[in-house]
Amino acid sequence: YHSECFRCRNCDKIFKTGEEFFCVDGLIFCNTHVPRRPCQVCRENCTKDFVHVKGTSRCIHRTCFKCKRCEVVLLSKVFFTGITGIFCKPCWPTVKEIEQSLSADL
Repeated sequence: YHSECFRCRNCDKIFKTGEEFFCVDGLIFCNTHVPRRPCQVCRENCTKDFVHVKGTSRCIHRTCFKCKRCEVVLLSKVFFTGITGIFCKPCWPTVKEIEQSLSADL
């Protein structure tokens, strides 16, 4: 994008370097105008206090963004996405082993 072309699809706001934006289905939006989607965990609409999963149109509430195994909130933490959910770093080795054995059985 040219800097003058990098703007919100709805309000034409031009984004400054480092400013937050959202890409949904290939379209660029500011936080105010990003189309709200259901939370991938609780299915309630993501209207505030949510995490946008980069590179997708998915969102997860900050309070729902936790390890599926131990339920620790994953904000600002390393996490792994498995077949059955999102997991924290300490839980991942065990979950990965279980998921590998499940996929081997298929």
